[in-house]
Amino acid sequence: HPFANIKLIAILPIETPISLLSLEMKQLKERQNSLGVEYQNDFYSSLLERVDLSGKIQNTKVTNAILKQNKISMDSLQGLTPKELSKILGVDAVVLGSINRRISGYSKHHSNIIHCVVSLNDKNNAKIWQYNISVAKSQKKSVDNITSTVLRKAMDAFPTEAESRKRGFSKLNIFKHKK
Repeated sequence: HPFANIKLIAILPIETPISLLSLEMKQLKERQNSLGVEYQNDFYSSLLERVDLSGKIQNTKVTNAILKQNKISMDSLQGLTPKELSKILGVDAVVLGSINRRISGYSKHHSNIIHCVVSLNDKNNAKIWQYNISVAKSQKKSVDNITSTVLRKAMDAFPTEAESRKRGFSKLNIFKHKK
């Protein structure tokens, strides 16, 4: 099954394109980078709380240090394949993700849609798992609250041993729920 050869996973910074007209380009890039790393760390921490992954997920500080040593920025991540990233990071699979904010409609009747895509890809470029979610922003909740909600839902959907059995995989020795 697709998880059999996965021993170590790296979670990459989550792509977070934002468009705030009040920010200059340099500030915008800095904010995108800081949000990407913030969401990466949230995903990592949440998985460690929920699933027994001791020694199975590369610490995000290690991942980011290796990316920096190889002069790989948030912008250049998009130009690399999971296979290339796995080789650079010395892992068997990578978690890639993006969070986007879309505005639909016109005038005061527009709606904000927060869309999140997270995938687990092995070192041969095969997509093992993917989760997509879109949530409309209500008047009462901030974009940050909605973004946290969609990221949490993606984390909750991350494949576990029980889920892999439901899908017919014989044994998944990597993602065991904590007791």
